[in-house]
Amino acid sequence: MNQENYVLNFFIHLHKKHLLKNEMLICIQLMLFIFD
Repeated sequence: MNQENYVLNFFIHLHKKHLLKNEMLICIQLMLFIFD
């Protein structure tokens, strides 16, 4: 499984858990850092 699919599945997993908005923002920042 490549990195993009891993990240996508990670976000889907988080979405299913209905995380708080600030936690999603942290995850987005992590994603931007990974692909920077």
